[in-house]
Amino acid sequence: MKKINKKIILTLILTTIITMSNMFCVKADINDSEIIKNRYDGLYAVYNGDDRVHLFYAESYILNGKIAYCIEPGVKINTNIYNSTTDFSLSNLTPEQIKYIQTLGYYGYNYPNHQEKEYYLATQELIWEYVSGNEVKWVTDLDINAPEYDISNQKNEILDLVNKHEIKPSFDSKTIKTQLGNKITLKDDNSVLENFELYSSDLKNVSINKNELTIQVEDKVKNYNITLVNKSYTTEFAILYYQGDNQKLMSIGMLSPNYVSLNIEVVGAKLKVVKKDKDTGEVLKRSNIIFKIKNLDTNEYVCQEDICEFKTDDSGVLLTNEPLLKGRYQLEEVDQKIDGYLWNNESLPFEINEDSQLVSNGNEIVFEIDFSNKPVYGKVEINKIGEDVKLTDKGYIYTNIPLKGVKFGLFANEDIYNSLGKLIYKAGTKIAELTTNSDGYACLDNLYLGKYYIQEIETVGNHILDTKKYYFELKYKDQYTPVVEYSLNIENKLPKGEIDFTKTDFSTSKPLPDTLIEIYNENNDLVFSGRTDEQGKIVIKDLPIGKYYIVEKEAPDGYLLNPEKMWFEITNDGEIIKANMTNEMIVEVPSTGISDSNVLNIIGIIVIVLGIGYIAYDKYKRK
Repeated sequence: MKKINKKIILTLILTTIITMSNMFCVKADINDSEIIKNRYDGLYAVYNGDDRVHLFYAESYILNGKIAYCIEPGVKINTNIYNSTTDFSLSNLTPEQIKYIQTLGYYGYNYPNHQEKEYYLATQELIWEYVSGNEVKWVTDLDINAPEYDISNQKNEILDLVNKHEIKPSFDSKTIKTQLGNKITLKDDNSVLENFELYSSDLKNVSINKNELTIQVEDKVKNYNITLVNKSYTTEFAILYYQGDNQKLMSIGMLSPNYVSLNIEVVGAKLKVVKKDKDTGEVLKRSNIIFKIKNLDTNEYVCQEDICEFKTDDSGVLLTNEPLLKGRYQLEEVDQKIDGYLWNNESLPFEINEDSQLVSNGNEIVFEIDFSNKPVYGKVEINKIGEDVKLTDKGYIYTNIPLKGVKFGLFANEDIYNSLGKLIYKAGTKIAELTTNSDGYACLDNLYLGKYYIQEIETVGNHILDTKKYYFELKYKDQYTPVVEYSLNIENKLPKGEIDFTKTDFSTSKPLPDTLIEIYNENNDLVFSGRTDEQGKIVIKDLPIGKYYIVEKEAPDGYLLNPEKMWFEITNDGEIIKANMTNEMIVEVPSTGISDSNVLNIIGIIVIVLGIGYIAYDKYKRK
């Protein structure tokens, strides 16, 4: 809090709020009024204003013999004469502010047993804080940091009374149903009844004793009205005091009366309950559905001839043995299984009174209501998973993906009936088609309970169509489960095959291990690189359908490299291609111990000798 000079503080004036716009239509009446100040020695007000902290003497003000409260914080009083009026529009306060300030003042200093300075200070402080929204307190010395004068109890008491002002007894606006000649005692749960008194009554014997209202009902079948009004200790009007730029003040007056109304009714009729299907509105012809009837006035369950639970007959109708008296009730269905239906746990309130639409049921007068139950439905969900294939340095890799656009048919696997027993679908009927979304998901709800099957109708891409029928039953579980769900996870595979490759000797057909083989697809992408095993084999599974070729990159020791490309094609899912590639053995020339160069020389000499011999023979022949 900001410190201020004491000389300045002494010139400031205590102010606060108030006056409430009077609820009565009264013409403003202008009179001169002299202000009388009463200073409370040893007490000072500290007001935390918007611009600075104010400190000034604690004073009360009397105008026309009435206590008045300041309603303009921070405005000075430089006059002894004030004009007075009942026109609160001159206060520059809203009607809501005027009303609240008047209520504070009403329960302040003038209220019975509040004629002490602490109640005046508490009232002024509450008004001031309400108008300004700033902090106010009272201290015991001319110093803003002086010890605070505690009036918290008085403030809390005033606020408690203000907060209860608009509260009415708990039975306000209620209708009490009772039998003829009954004596009723109503307890006020809001604990404000002692602040009210009887205003008017159609009944002679009505009394208030602290927090209880006692009523003796007369022997007539009719409506009775009782009206209470809150007590008031004054009949004077609130007054607004003003004079030029001086602080405006207000003295309190009576508040607008609060009226409490209570109705007493007497009447009776039998209750007829018709059980119905909530969706169709048709009568649900089920017997032994159990109900209880609660009297909301007594908070007790109705019992007739020792029967406290009532059951429907074969036609789905319940009729009480005896009439219900005029009153407020609620119908409650007992927790139970009703095949094909949910338990309706929502109580149905109803009233039997003079305004009720009563009907004749033979020689009886009944009050008829419908009570509905929601049928249980089924829901089927499909999660469709497909495959995506990618060629990596480790070969073809398959991953699961949600498959969009796959179409399914939902078929009845038996005659399907609704919960009322009506035939809806004959066995074998295609009920609906479902198509998966981008998440591979499809669902169908609001299905009647029964046996069904799902079958895939159309797939997407080159996935393999799943022709299997998936059978399931949507079966009633209990009275708490609104939807019986069945979920299917169905996979579609891409077609794929297998290459079973064998490397053998050309002459002997024996297997050739450790041959380096590479396999390429028709786009010349490397699919596999590896060596044959001990049996000369390489087996590669899960190859997508398509064309491939095999190339030998390194022959086994002692064999010539086979340079040919060996093509093969996988055309169907599950196809196994068997391929065999042979290699010729390398033939080695036996060693003679002569070097290669000598061999060549010998061969050359032989050729020359043969040539000379041939020439000589040719000459001889010619001769």
